[in-house]
Amino acid sequence: MNIAAIVCNALHGDMVGKDACLVPGPGHGKTDRSLSVKNDANNPDGFVVNSFAEDDAAECRDHVRRAAGLPEWKPTRTERPSDPQFVYRDEHGQPYLRVTKVHKGTGKSFYQHSWNGREWVKGAQQVRIPYRLPEVIAADTVYVVEGEKDADRLADLGLVATSAPEGAGKWREELNGWFTGKHVVILADNDEPGRDHAEKIEGALRGIAASVRSVHFPMLPEKGDVSDFLDGGKTKADLLAYIAEQATPAPRERFSLDWFHEIEDSMPKETFIKGVFGVNEFTMLSGKPGSGKSVITTDMACHVAAGMDWHGRKVKQGLVVYIAAERKDLTKRRMLAFRKRHGVGAIPLLVMGGRMDLTTGLKDAEDIAATIKRAEEDCGMPCVWIIVDTLTRAFGPGDQNTSKDMTKFIQSCDTIRETVTGSHVTVIHHTGWAGDRGKGAIDLDGAVDASFLVKKEAGGYLLECDGTNDGDEGVITHFRMEGVQVGIDEDGQPTMAPVVIPTDGKTAGEKLVASVKGHAAAVLEALETVCHEEGMATDEEWRRAYYAKSEAGTKPHTLKTRYLRAKEQLIASGTVTEAHGTFRPSHAVTCDADVTCDDTDLGINIPSRHVTHSLECDDVTGNVPGKEEECDDVTTPLRNTYQRMKEGDEFTPPAFLRGDAA
Repeated sequence: MNIAAIVCNALHGDMVGKDACLVPGPGHGKTDRSLSVKNDANNPDGFVVNSFAEDDAAECRDHVRRAAGLPEWKPTRTERPSDPQFVYRDEHGQPYLRVTKVHKGTGKSFYQHSWNGREWVKGAQQVRIPYRLPEVIAADTVYVVEGEKDADRLADLGLVATSAPEGAGKWREELNGWFTGKHVVILADNDEPGRDHAEKIEGALRGIAASVRSVHFPMLPEKGDVSDFLDGGKTKADLLAYIAEQATPAPRERFSLDWFHEIEDSMPKETFIKGVFGVNEFTMLSGKPGSGKSVITTDMACHVAAGMDWHGRKVKQGLVVYIAAERKDLTKRRMLAFRKRHGVGAIPLLVMGGRMDLTTGLKDAEDIAATIKRAEEDCGMPCVWIIVDTLTRAFGPGDQNTSKDMTKFIQSCDTIRETVTGSHVTVIHHTGWAGDRGKGAIDLDGAVDASFLVKKEAGGYLLECDGTNDGDEGVITHFRMEGVQVGIDEDGQPTMAPVVIPTDGKTAGEKLVASVKGHAAAVLEALETVCHEEGMATDEEWRRAYYAKSEAGTKPHTLKTRYLRAKEQLIASGTVTEAHGTFRPSHAVTCDADVTCDDTDLGINIPSRHVTHSLECDDVTGNVPGKEEECDDVTTPLRNTYQRMKEGDEFTPPAFLRGDAA
């Protein structure tokens, strides 16, 4: 049956080949050719349609059926259970969210609709609430289950029960506050996702609920839940008795308690920049646009990560995370300028970028903290400083001038600081036109442990502490900036970025040398072990020595990653010297032009031969530079010079090897 030909004839259209035609669409004039009809043996109807006028597809198919004399289409469907719907109501008892559970041949699907005040519209609410919220608010004890069906089942027994809108693994931070001060019992499903879900909720509610514990049902079949327990002939009394039999942990204290006599006799303040930033504090650094606040903060960050004194102040080295919520590339150029000016290699300094919202909820704060925790594992050092640059770009859609939204921002910063144990959070912020404090609600001023201002002054800039709860106020440093070339653009013009120079003319960090800690220290120790025995080490010897010293059970991939990163850091910082495929600690390589040596440690041993250098360089006997001079090559051990002589390379060896030196 050629449906296209029949329809074309009936509607006075035009054939396109043998199996397709163009005809008037439904409701169009007879000269219209907006509807394409094509035979298709694989389609249940025997044809397919396409409307160039964007007419309704179902209406077009009915139009073709009538023209072809085909019977009217009637839907057929397999029987399936009715789709249960669960309505979430807000704290006022008003409709908020509707969850529909749809049974399909492949399993269950869940669809969510939100109440807009007049009707249900497709999509979930941005902020989730617990199921049966009005009852949760009024109760002292709340049972948390995995699904709405189980919550309704317990409600029929007179118990207050709730669940999250999206089932196992989907417990969100905004749900926690509704359980403040309540006794929470989590009734876990008997499968791995159910046990993980219970553990996640229990962890989330610790310190919020008055008590929280999980109850499991190992006697049930896999995936069994509390409804299955009751379906087995158990009653409400049986359920409560079973719950009571489970070990009941002592309620956790929500607050940290210290008796007067328990306070230690000595409690010195711990800092990571002496006299400026304390450990486990929250601070704000403000300034007008262009005042240098990000530049001076970048300078401090580089010094802390390198473990070197900053402007004469001692620092505590550790991982520094610079959250560049605005102008990440500019931040990277400033750090590159610092690296070029001071010759710094690999240091534990991480620049984090991306859009973030620290006011809508705590999710972004938790994600940031989790990322930093992973960074701590990668570099093997604890994070001491987290910088948020700037408050405005990390704030999210909230209003900085309202106490409500500023409090949410402060809570996010506290979440990051408390999760990353021992860290300090600094927020970089813009001041108002007066330039005397950060913009926005006063709540931020009251929340920080110290506040700092960066100002322009005659001939440069100054950083001062304008308020602190536990320290000294006043000017911290005066500085100016100097440009460093960090690249050449497509037109051949140099790209510059600033570095900080104290106004006394001394570049901050002039003698910068990074301390070695974390995984890098372990890798360096392995190299020193090999070099103590062999004088130097190949990459394979070094790697095997590190693997042998590593903790048992560490994954091979993890060991490899740590080794390669540490090796790169040690070479880049000058801590390890590489020459012709061999490695040795730099402190084992010396080049003192005015001191002779026997060459027993630094190269091959040449009996009874005193030489000026045991390294391949041009400064040989008879051409001894002064102390302040440097030789041309302080990296290549003598044994490589000797090897090159044996292989006949064209080069001029040192005089004492040529035999023409006294």
